[in-house]
Amino acid sequence: MNAQVIELPFIPAQPVAIGQLIGRYRVESVIGEGGMATVYRARDRQSGATVALKVMIGNTQAMERFAREAEVLRSLSHPGIVGYVASGATESGAPWMAMEWLEGE
Repeated sequence: MNAQVIELPFIPAQPVAIGQLIGRYRVESVIGEGGMATVYRARDRQSGATVALKVMIGNTQAMERFAREAEVLRSLSHPGIVGYVASGATESGAPWMAMEWLEGE
């Protein structure tokens, strides 16, 4: 049995600079990196609130998973789950999602 390999286009990681504006959020620092996204500490220019800003990198399959994650998070409200704030795409087309900022280690 031969498995078909489907090539998915790669979305190059566009560097996000400290101080860059993504949507209404100004990036302050990198807080984590993974295979699918980089998470930044950012400040909401409208409310002044700190948010965790997740900017996706990867292929179209990862984009679909990222979109599902945003949709699920948007629909949930529970004290044990980080809250959804907003989502969109960067100027280069990379999807992003803003979530409530939780202090911790």
